[in-house]
Amino acid sequence: MFIELSIFSVISTLLLFGFIFAGVARFGLLPSYSDYAPFWGKAVPINNMNLWSVVTLVSAFLLCPALLELGTASAFQFLGFLVPLHLIVVSLTPRWKTDRRQCIIHFISAGLCALGGLLWLTLVMDAWRLLAIVGTFVLTLALFSGSLRSSAVFWGEMMMFLSVFLTVLLAMV
Repeated sequence: MFIELSIFSVISTLLLFGFIFAGVARFGLLPSYSDYAPFWGKAVPINNMNLWSVVTLVSAFLLCPALLELGTASAFQFLGFLVPLHLIVVSLTPRWKTDRRQCIIHFISAGLCALGGLLWLTLVMDAWRLLAIVGTFVLTLALFSGSLRSSAVFWGEMMMFLSVFLTVLLAMV
């Protein structure tokens, strides 16, 4: 079972980050990861969703088993489940810029996803060192690209995504 979790984690990581790189290459650097939803919606429309939703949804589902398996000795293991759960909710609200209800759900879920990831990394996995290293790396990228102010949320999301996915991959090794 551990091998399957590793395979799911690797596929999830490659899928999400490959998609992020494709979005940045195709549409440029936007203020947040969610800002890519309308662009992908126009480029690849899918009924009531878009390619952004599908990729985010599949990536989150593939990450669920590993996050539920890791940190089983901790009373705070449930925090790991908040990351894919709220990422799934975020993926189901691609029209968050135009629909007020989706906007509220999207922002609350995105915030809970980030908070759950941060708490899981620090309380369950004791990965605060990795979080600091990844944060420094991402901050350096943002400063060198000159986009820290215009894309601060995007860089924060990348720090959390990278930290969570790296922690999962390193724990699976």
